[in-house]
Amino acid sequence: MNESYFGSALRRRIIFLVIVGMIAIQTFQLINMQLLNSTRYNEKSKDNSIKTFPIASPRGIIFDRNFEILVASTPSFTMQITPSKY
Repeated sequence: MNESYFGSALRRRIIFLVIVGMIAIQTFQLINMQLLNSTRYNEKSKDNSIKTFPIASPRGIIFDRNFEILVASTPSFTMQITPSKY
């Protein structure tokens, strides 16, 4: 490239060092997360995958004016199956 494209050789070196430094930091973080701390992140992932939220029904039985039941609260259950790779 042309020397005037970057302004000077010093500026070109500084830009190059900044880019190489950012790549080195990202590579270090990738190695840190994938190899060194993989068990910690694996445990966090397992703890985060299944959560139960029991929700109680706040309403009761709804009657009409003749005290006949229109709506009753009956429990219902929903099951969701998530396939696993293992």
